[in-house]
This record gives sequence, structure tokens and C-alpha cells, in this order.
Amino acid sequence: MMKKTILACITAFIIGIGTSHAAYEPPVAVYTPDIDYDVVEYYEGNVSGINVRFDIDEDGDVDNVEPLGSTGDGAVDAQIVDTVSTWQYEPARDSYGNPVETSKTVYIDLGT
Repeated sequence: MMKKTILACITAFIIGIGTSHAAYEPPVAVYTPDIDYDVVEYYEGNVSGINVRFDIDEDGDVDNVEPLGSTGDGAVDAQIVDTVSTWQYEPARDSYGNPVETSKTVYIDLGT
């Protein structure tokens, strides 16, 4: 009887390994156009770039765009927020393959 119990436990363990789920998959960029460099062309500040934090919902849409700092130029900051808001991602997926909301931070290089 003890051997059957041990065999059953080992079999269950092996089957469990075979059906384990994949790990979390991060979001993948699908559409990320550059900022309008016509606005940046006249930027005279000394900031060469800025980090921007945003959420990516279950559909891959970008929401809640938040610059983590400022370029010192309101028009450039607004252009960055407006552009990042248009970005589209393949959403992150949990270990079962279901799309999940996540957040991401990226560095926007102003090319100055």
C-alpha cells in the first residue's frame, strides 16, 4: 500500500511539472511613433531627455502618462505626453496567458 501511495505522489508530481504555466510576459511595443521634433527643434533647455511612466491596459492602450520630471519647456513636456498617449502595446500576460494591466517607464531622448 505504501508503494502505491508513493508511486501516486510521484506520478502527480511529474504530471504537475508537465502542466506548469509559462511565466509572466511583459508588454511588447506595437506602435510607438517618435515625438514631433518640430516642437523639440526650438527647445533651448539643458535637459537631454526625460523618463515617462505610463500604464498599459488589458487592450494594450496607454493611459495615465506621467513625466517623471520636466524638460523646463511646457510645450515639449506636452508633446511628450501627447505622443506617448498614442502608443500601442501587445498587453502583458499573466502565467495563464490572460492580458493584464501593467505599468512601464521609458526614457525619451530629446536628441539635444
